[in-house]
Amino acid sequence: METVRRKKILCFGLVMADILLDGLDALPTHWEQTLRAENAMIGVGGGAANSAIAIGKLGGKTDILGRVGGDTFGEFIRSRMLENGVGCDCLIRDEELSTGICAGLVHKTGKRCFITMRGSNNGITQRDFDRIDLNDYCFLHINGFFQFPNVENSLGEILGGFKDRGIPISLDLASSDPDGKWYSRLTHFVHLIDYFFLNATQLVKLMRETGIPACASKLMDAGVKTVVVKLGGDGCSIYKDNRFLEHVPVKPQDDIKDTTGAGDSFDAAYVLGLTQGWDDIKCACFANTVASMNCLKLGATAGVPDFKTAMKETLAFYTSLKE
Repeated sequence: METVRRKKILCFGLVMADILLDGLDALPTHWEQTLRAENAMIGVGGGAANSAIAIGKLGGKTDILGRVGGDTFGEFIRSRMLENGVGCDCLIRDEELSTGICAGLVHKTGKRCFITMRGSNNGITQRDFDRIDLNDYCFLHINGFFQFPNVENSLGEILGGFKDRGIPISLDLASSDPDGKWYSRLTHFVHLIDYFFLNATQLVKLMRETGIPACASKLMDAGVKTVVVKLGGDGCSIYKDNRFLEHVPVKPQDDIKDTTGAGDSFDAAYVLGLTQGWDDIKCACFANTVASMNCLKLGATAGVPDFKTAMKETLAFYTSLKE
């Protein structure tokens, strides 16, 4: 495992600037309505960017593969990435496009909705993968598949290159399919996925089966090695090698500020654990802790703890469950 630990995790997918308005009592009900927010912030967003920053904050080695525009937001994102230890050699600056923007409205309970403009993310193609050296990486994490139609048809070939080098691959859909095709868009590469992260709603829509177990089983029949179903405040469930492995609870949090980025930080912590040689149960415990702590602050990655703090909280909670 020493060789694995020296290599990096490559995060590919959405890179955006987040504009978050927090503390809303309700959503607007008509176009002329004005609502008052309690807080506002501008940060880095997009599933792949969030996961990469979370890995960096946890002390892991990671690069981001994506695109930003030739504007102030693009410069801001690159700067924040570097500040958090994320390598940006594969973060392409597209001077002809604007950086993707995500405007988030956050309710007082932490629930949220988004308005997105993909911008420079639309420019990603198979050629963007040509600049990377696969020898640098021990893991590929994809976050935001439905947002990249220009890569979709070639993804099987791209992922095949990683698999030929023995590099594990994880996938998080991150969003709904705007075209409603869902699973039919994944059939040519789904067998190459080692870890599939998704929430219960996404899983049921994707597989069109009744119940989480049946959906997970169908994914594993297609070749996915491990399905990790994120259940929010109920923790997560793991299905591995065509069987149910474990349900892992999460510590309840009373002072949730914002659930934005919780799933992305979960992915990051889980993948980081895998690169350390941990088993799935330990990875899930760690990921639950990191995701729940991330919800205590406004912003997609603001609440991600350092590795030492996350491990301490993980040990304390899961030890208490055994007492």
